[in-house]
Amino acid sequence: MGAVGAIVLAAIHSKDFSTTGRKILIAGVIAAGIGTIVAIFLTQGLIFKIAFAITYFAVVWICLEAVRIPRCGI
Repeated sequence: MGAVGAIVLAAIHSKDFSTTGRKILIAGVIAAGIGTIVAIFLTQGLIFKIAFAITYFAVVWICLEAVRIPRCGI
């Protein structure tokens, strides 16, 4: 998880990070927030699963963008 976090941070702080990547990052952060709030009240539920699926998608997308950014060193 630490390595993935480092990749995500390197990608989002790069000037080559795309506008689409930024939108997906925002969607991922919002989904994580919704998932956390839902998890506080309901440990099982479709909304919780969808929210975290979006979050995981956002992390994977950002990691794939990091691969195409030469200065990330991946």
